[in-house]
Amino acid sequence: MPNKESFHLFVLAGQSNMAGRGEVTDADRQPHDRVFMWTEDQQWVPAIDPMHFDKPKIAGVGPGRSFGINLANSRPDISIGLIPCAVGGSPIECWLPGGFHASTKTHPYDDAVKRIRAAAKHGTIKGILWHQGEGDSTPKRSQQYKTNLLDVLNGLRAECGSDPVVLIGQLGQFPERPWNESRRRVNWAHRQVALELPHAAFVSSDGLTPKSDNTHFNRFSAVLFGYKYAEAYHNLQNVIPHDQTDAVVDALDQLRDLLRRDEPLDSQAGQLFSSCHAWLTPQERLQAVKRIKEPEFWVAENIRGYPLAEQVALLSVIDFSNASDELAHRVADVSTMWAVPDVDATRQWLSGIESDYCRAHGLEAVLATIHERDPSASLDLLRRLNDQEAEDLIGYAEMPEFDLNAQTWAEEVAKFESDRLRSFLQSGSVVWKLATEDTDAALNYIAGLPQGQQSPRQGWQIIATWMRQKPSPPSLILEWIETRLPEHLRSDDHYQLIAQWWHPIDRASLVEWLESLPPSKRRDEALQGFIGEESHADIDSAYQWASQIKNESDRRLVNARLLRRWLSNSPDIVGKLLPNADVTDEDRNDLERRLRGKW
Repeated sequence: MPNKESFHLFVLAGQSNMAGRGEVTDADRQPHDRVFMWTEDQQWVPAIDPMHFDKPKIAGVGPGRSFGINLANSRPDISIGLIPCAVGGSPIECWLPGGFHASTKTHPYDDAVKRIRAAAKHGTIKGILWHQGEGDSTPKRSQQYKTNLLDVLNGLRAECGSDPVVLIGQLGQFPERPWNESRRRVNWAHRQVALELPHAAFVSSDGLTPKSDNTHFNRFSAVLFGYKYAEAYHNLQNVIPHDQTDAVVDALDQLRDLLRRDEPLDSQAGQLFSSCHAWLTPQERLQAVKRIKEPEFWVAENIRGYPLAEQVALLSVIDFSNASDELAHRVADVSTMWAVPDVDATRQWLSGIESDYCRAHGLEAVLATIHERDPSASLDLLRRLNDQEAEDLIGYAEMPEFDLNAQTWAEEVAKFESDRLRSFLQSGSVVWKLATEDTDAALNYIAGLPQGQQSPRQGWQIIATWMRQKPSPPSLILEWIETRLPEHLRSDDHYQLIAQWWHPIDRASLVEWLESLPPSKRRDEALQGFIGEESHADIDSAYQWASQIKNESDRRLVNARLLRRWLSNSPDIVGKLLPNADVTDEDRNDLERRLRGKW
């Protein structure tokens, strides 16, 4: 066994999704030489699944083991000890001191305390992983859930004696089992507690999938959840100062010397900041962030894990003129956290950010977070957005999906304060929702809009919806366009969409139709749709068809696109075709440069 200082212990607490119900495979039974688990008879043994013994007949793979392996692999100087304490089906009341869980005849909190005290003799407890709340997703229990959860986690933390981090996992988000109001309340309590407790984090369950029972995470998702817990732990460790090494002391001395000078900080200072920011004072961190060049490379990733207020303060002094994905993600994460206590303050802060790209990511995060708590509140916020917020959303982000029928959605959109957002949605999602029910209803809705708000985009929405929802012979759709779709709602672009859809269904009849069309913009668009699909199966045929595009600009664009696709697998063919290829000089030069790289 490792020595006590290098043996980092973690408590696994909650109910069945922490205990694990995923199918156990041979891979889950392979021990890691530095990951151990505390057994029911109080012994350390190599950690293999199932680790929990709450319900031996059904215990399986949970997030604990993959969490431990991730930490061990990231730190070769430590070993990991996992203390299984979760009890399947246990509501929060059972986790209060003295609580009793009848079906397993256990005292979850008291039993956990006994294991913590015994295991802690051999190592140092660094964290508590919590996943629980399904048993409290009822109208009565959910009302008291937050208060009870704070009591339980503060109690367990005190028993650990070393102020460990707390990682609170989100309940499963399974479309097959939509959240009710009580489950939303429990989820919101998880987010609030993660913000209120020091050194705590909320761990998202986005993208995780269930077993067939639509209650428990399947094996793959349980393992992935362990990695998510590990990432949250790393983020918190990133901002908690530990023992100062000689390298840290040297970096601190150099950075503080630079901070005393009144000049911008270059990439070398950014590297110093990355290595020692946890040991700086909050004021020194703020001073450094104000002056570091290219903050997306040195700041965005390093401020993860600091308290919300400090993350806001640090981001507020960054120059967003060269905003990157890293900064946009940091803004989104901060917006998600801040939306829990104060939506309006978050919006106000976002409005002052120079980058529309980052503002959009932040606003999308706010809407998604509020929707998670209460869809009606998210819809109300969407109603109140101003034109600038609407422009950001339309340009870079997505809006929540509301479970409303088409007519109700149309009525709601009509109430939106932003002319820009209202017009955008009326031309897009409202028409789409109506068209899924009845194309005539969609046409009637468009006819009722002001003339200036009617456009071919709406006709495209109806056609696209028809093709996705009610597969029909292409000839029927073409007939409907010619006989039913008003002229001002038509566009030659529609024929490109139809050709793309038609190709895999009946290529022969599509070719027959293309050959019947006279030279025109309409035929050029249909050819481009056909060529795009044809190139997946026969790029030589696609290249031959491209010569029939009459518009010179379109023809050259398609030819260049096809040659680039050919280049990855058959550079010799491109080399033969390129001298006489009908492409622009710019594309020819680019293709020649790429060819030289291939040869």
